[in-house]
Amino acid sequence: MILTYYVSMKKILEDLKKAFIKGNTKQLKRISNNSLDQSVLNGNKKLVTISLVSYALYKMLTKSHYRHAEGWQQFSKVVIDHLERCIQNPESIEEILGEKLVKDLAQMDEQHGRFLGDLIDKAKVKQASRAYSLGLSLSSAIELTGAERFKVYSYVGITKIHEDLPSKGIAERYKYTESILEGK
Repeated sequence: MILTYYVSMKKILEDLKKAFIKGNTKQLKRISNNSLDQSVLNGNKKLVTISLVSYALYKMLTKSHYRHAEGWQQFSKVVIDHLERCIQNPESIEEILGEKLVKDLAQMDEQHGRFLGDLIDKAKVKQASRAYSLGLSLSSAIELTGAERFKVYSYVGITKIHEDLPSKGIAERYKYTESILEGK
């Protein structure tokens, strides 16, 4: 089981790196959501970290003021280097992505962002709301993502994401869970 975990974790990281290099925002968002979906099923904090970083990178790539900012090329090289190091050693995800890259993202956002509050905090709130919509309690979703409780309550109160997702029967949920666990 450990081998499957690392192979799949490396694959997610490789896909994240490729999507960032290509500027494929749809793939970055898909990686973010899929990683969160898997973490909801198994509580894996590394997948949450990947989800949050992927979401923040997705947001940055969709905003031209980041891509055209002074220092973007250097920032991109740092992101790719951090991802490459995690691919080589998936155990380092929390240290490299969760601490170092998050710090670099926050610094880039502070220098070139147009709003108060950093992208990672926004990603935590957004993904906590998504986890809630997938069936976690609000408290569990907040704990999983590390989001601020008040911000999540406010966001969930104004969003309809939890209402928009179609209700599935137990057979469909089982098939979906099985497909995630098998990597399909």
